[in-house]
Amino acid sequence: MTSVIVVIATIMGCVIFTVDVTNGAAVRISCPPGWFFYRSHCYAVSKNPASWADAEYDCVSYGHGAHLASIMDDSEAAIIASHVSANQDAEGVWIGLHDPEKNGRWKWTDGSMFNYAAWKTGVPDNAKGKEFCVVLVTGSKYKKWNDVGCGPVIIETQSVSELQLPGASDPDHVMQSFSSFCVVLLGCMILGVQQSEAAPRSSCPPGWFFYKANCYGYFRFRLTWSEAEFECASYGHGAHLASVMDESEASIIGSHVSAYSPNVDVWIGLHDPEQNRRWKWNDGSMYNFRAWQNGEPNNQGNVEYCVELLIGSKFLKWNDAPCKMENHFVCKYKP
Repeated sequence: MTSVIVVIATIMGCVIFTVDVTNGAAVRISCPPGWFFYRSHCYAVSKNPASWADAEYDCVSYGHGAHLASIMDDSEAAIIASHVSANQDAEGVWIGLHDPEKNGRWKWTDGSMFNYAAWKTGVPDNAKGKEFCVVLVTGSKYKKWNDVGCGPVIIETQSVSELQLPGASDPDHVMQSFSSFCVVLLGCMILGVQQSEAAPRSSCPPGWFFYKANCYGYFRFRLTWSEAEFECASYGHGAHLASVMDESEASIIGSHVSAYSPNVDVWIGLHDPEQNRRWKWNDGSMYNFRAWQNGEPNNQGNVEYCVELLIGSKFLKWNDAPCKMENHFVCKYKP
């Protein structure tokens, strides 16, 4: 076994970080000092009071996709809360949830899907019409959320940063057959991380899943078809309501949606914009594959110009439906 010592001179002095390397053997990836590891991500609790925007800027400045933390489930919420409680006694702690359009549609700054929520009772309430950012609340031991003003005049608080290391997946994850170092800037130090010889797989934001060069996100709240398309597009990267190109893709989407046992149908990106029975995918894909339910499309009532995945078919078959109905939806983009 050999060891590589990365020595970086900084304004604060000299930081030394050692990574153990074994040619062709396994090596464990870890977070830099002061950060903690959970489910392929590194987290850090900042004790520096700042506005929400300044806190997000500070997180991003750490590089490698760092943002104010997103929280995907009760388990992640509990881990973050325990670390914050051990290090803080602040009034509140910023996380990465905000309402950038000020329209009640909350988004994570790292692009994660907003399906999990842990609001304290009675919020979000957007008091005085100025509460568009989110803090972990002290009185809940940092497990519950409150919407507050984003600016320094209204509140200055502390924050939780989150970043993902390349190739990491859990605390015991190992990587083999390494060929080179990927040098990642992490605050005041450089961390050397080994990179696999295999081609890296494109990564999707937390909550999204990867299939054949695309990222997919299943959103479990109800919107009309046009609202759902707007929501998908707001994630950038050319995202749209999902197009479905073949049986394989249909099966992957159907199985993923079915795993959540939803009780509503699910919008996809097929529609009839000219209302002339010429169906089109809103991402410009060719309309060659079809998976209509028997007897569909039937344009019942002459108002059915958008397409949903049917719950009764385990989300494998399509139905034309009124575009103003409110369904769950699936977004898709190429990272």
